[in-house]
Formats: sequence, structure tokens, C-alpha cells
Amino acid sequence: MRRTLMTLTALLVLSASGLAAQTKLPDTPQGRLTAAFLAAVNAKDEMALARFQEANFSQAALDRRPTDERLSKNRELRELGTLTLVTVVSSSATAVTLTITASNEPGVTLTLIVGFTGGDSPKIDTISLTA
Repeated sequence: MRRTLMTLTALLVLSASGLAAQTKLPDTPQGRLTAAFLAAVNAKDEMALARFQEANFSQAALDRRPTDERLSKNRELRELGTLTLVTVVSSSATAVTLTITASNEPGVTLTLIVGFTGGDSPKIDTISLTA
């Protein structure tokens, strides 16, 4: 019985430490771009976010959505309030998936998927935000 309790306690500690590690974005180009995207959205500066997109989105992503449409989507993002990372669901060379909360949507957990181009200097290629 005592051995079973020790084993269960050890498993709980390991599980908790694994969960804590998932609340920080990875120190990879994709993780850093995702963190910078969240910071740009949270800055609430429309032009700063537009400049971030011009510098860090793939040309294909920029071509898919004209500037005025991107600015409209940016306003929608800002209306959510401050975005806060809850967990990193997955991270790879092609996508980072997060669960986040938005300060103006209490009690709602959102899924943010940031897709990337390949290569040594990845760019953001897609953004998907769902409830």
C-alpha cells in the first residue's frame, strides 16, 4: 500500500512538472515568432501590428489577405482584449498550437494555431483562432 502511494505521488509530481513545462513557448524560431505575434496583438497598436505582419508574415500570407482586410481582422483580435497563454498544445517546425484566454471573453478558452513556412528563417503563413 505504501509503495503504491509513493508511486502515485511520484506520478502526480511528474505530471504536474510536465504541465508546467507546457505553459511556456519553446525557444525556437517558431516559438519566438508566436510570442512576438501575441505581444504585437496585446500592444493594441494597430500600426505596430501591421508592421509586425509585413516583417514576419510570408509573402503568400500577405498576398492572400489585402492590407485593409488584415487591418479589419486585427481590430477583431484587439476587441478580444489581452490574449494570455494557457498551454502549448503542440509545437513543430510547421505549426504552434496554443490554448489561450482573452480578457474580454471571460470563461472562454480559445485555440490559436500559428502555421509557418519551412526553411531556416520561417515566416508566419497562417493564423487560426477558434473557440
